[in-house]
Amino acid sequence: MQIIIQIIETQWTKASRGAPHSDRRNKVPQITRIPEVDANSSTLLHHVVHYEHDNFAAHELVRLEPFTSHDSTKHRIEIYKTFEDQKIDFFGAPNSPTSGHPLTSIPIAAHAWVQIIANWRLSEESTWSYRRYVYNIYYGRKQAANQILMNEAPSTRFNCEKHLW
Repeated sequence: MQIIIQIIETQWTKASRGAPHSDRRNKVPQITRIPEVDANSSTLLHHVVHYEHDNFAAHELVRLEPFTSHDSTKHRIEIYKTFEDQKIDFFGAPNSPTSGHPLTSIPIAAHAWVQIIANWRLSEESTWSYRRYVYNIYYGRKQAANQILMNEAPSTRFNCEKHLW
């Protein structure tokens, strides 16, 4: 069995904060199909980004590759696996302040998935930019991932989104 971490990231500026542009931003899906790739690592990463400047079209940054310690640090997710269970510690959206303690610690059962949603505002040269991260984390047989992710509700949903303006 494998753990698949799917990250759906949305990036925008003030131009898409309100209607009519926010309508396109709000249509970014919270889940997408996992690509069919022959990858045998115990933990895999699928990262999709939607950019405002491209009308929120999907761009696969990482198709399906091993989830490394660098990815764990960058995305602030730690996976703990024992013979009996798995646990996910989430420390917050990338670049957000942290206390060093997880915002949540979620157990994940076999053949199930959890969803974590976070957002963040960043100061750039002359404006604010915004990020939304949806983490879909599945544990089970890779061949069953799409069926379970697309057809079943997550066993746990943790939403730590904040009002950004």
